[in-house]
Amino acid sequence: MIRLRMVVSCCSAIVIMLLASGCALLSKAEPSLVRYFDLDRAGKPTQGTSDRREGTAASRVSLRLGPVIGAVHLEERLVYRLSQQEIAFHRDWRWTSPPHHYLKLQLARTLFEERGLRHVVGGTGPTLDVQLLDFDEIRTPEHVARARCLARLMLAHEVVLEVTLVVERPIPSSKHADMPDAIVEALSEVMRLMVTAVADEVTKKLLQGRPID
Repeated sequence: MIRLRMVVSCCSAIVIMLLASGCALLSKAEPSLVRYFDLDRAGKPTQGTSDRREGTAASRVSLRLGPVIGAVHLEERLVYRLSQQEIAFHRDWRWTSPPHHYLKLQLARTLFEERGLRHVVGGTGPTLDVQLLDFDEIRTPEHVARARCLARLMLAHEVVLEVTLVVERPIPSSKHADMPDAIVEALSEVMRLMVTAVADEVTKKLLQGRPID
């Protein structure tokens, strides 16, 4: 009987120790808090650099906005680059939608609402396809935000414009790398500038010579 009580006491002590250690481990693990950032609302609205007087000529030009896609690693998680070859992801920072969704939305707004191009959804007219290749926070050698984009303007099965555009903006060094505000603002700025750069290249090409109908 005494031996049975000793066994029960030992088992109880072991259970209590396991529960205590488990509670200690759980108390040390801080809960992960996912934060979401909206590119469409961050910073200032997109502003075109071209003269507004182009609107009259642009209204005679038709354009179809084709696929706007992103590189496979550019989804909801914010990306940072440790070197030319190595990328990583912010564990708890997310875009509300993949960056290429915002790129397509802003391109449509800039080209058709601000620049006044005629928006067509079919036919054989000029078609713009865009691929977002990079949309990163670069940490070395300088702390910058960068966007890199490939734009192709096609007409009658011929590529009439193919250009790779790169936009960079510094991220203020006074902000800590783990603070998202400055990083998100810089990435939002390079995205806005990329939209303007693509729109400028496409509008200029379409307005060269006789307008394309």
